[in-house]
Amino acid sequence: MSLAPEAQVDPASLPDRTAARGGRHRVLAATGLVMIVAVLTGAVLLETQYQPLRLVGVLQDARPGSLYHRSQVDMSGPATIEYFYCSVPNARFAAMIVITNTGPLPVTILGGVPGPGAVTPVTNVNGFSLIDLATYDPMGTGDPQAAPVLPATTLGQGEMVEAWARFQIGAMGLSPGASMGLAGLFIRYAVLELERTTLVPLDETIAIEGCP
Repeated sequence: MSLAPEAQVDPASLPDRTAARGGRHRVLAATGLVMIVAVLTGAVLLETQYQPLRLVGVLQDARPGSLYHRSQVDMSGPATIEYFYCSVPNARFAAMIVITNTGPLPVTILGGVPGPGAVTPVTNVNGFSLIDLATYDPMGTGDPQAAPVLPATTLGQGEMVEAWARFQIGAMGLSPGASMGLAGLFIRYAVLELERTTLVPLDETIAIEGCP
């Protein structure tokens, strides 16, 4: 029995496995780069644009001796309530606010900050600014100025926390009939361990005015 001669194979006709492996590596590297870019983009968006907080409801500090003066409905736009406190130079006052997490991610409230143009007792201005956030007494009988600072509080989607927002009035009082208000508060919070401070609008206005 005779054997057939061995088939001769042209090496040039064989697939280039080295090139194939190189191509797969390039695809994997490109995929990894896209994923890294996506993660970095998401982090930037969380850092700069993600703002799930809403400040709903204001309860005035109407204890005897407080600076609370009156409230009114502002009809110049969508109807909102304005709460007015007397503009007593160098004095402090507080209003209860409700902070709600409207987004899908857990948010940790780290506190309130004065923001730009902060007012201090020695500031020779007639404005006012936020000092910090304090723990709210559900009974509403405690002095908000003596309340402890609000600890870091984590809110899930739809959860809320009540807090005293404490304010400082400058060294100059407003003349009777004059008023000025805040339409938002600077809140410090963290999402996925990324911290940021942002101006969160108030559903209702907190204001000071010159009292007779």
